[in-house]
Amino acid sequence: MRVSDGRANGGHLVQANSELLGVADAAAYLNTSERHVRRLRAEHRIRYVKVGAKLRFRREDLDGFISANTHDPVACVDVGGRR
Repeated sequence: MRVSDGRANGGHLVQANSELLGVADAAAYLNTSERHVRRLRAEHRIRYVKVGAKLRFRREDLDGFISANTHDPVACVDVGGRR
């Protein structure tokens, strides 16, 4: 079952039973610090949910952040440099 989150920003569809992670769990999932997760949120670089005064993150939003910030390697091209 899918439900709308009711936001005016496009009404993204989310799973009704999505697991919400706290800052510490989100930091562990991303293998980074809690401070970095809070900075990502403050810079509007990652989606989040406010539950009262608490920040929560959906696992699928963290996966989306990882995908959006994954870069493919570039093939090396010899441009006539030193040998």
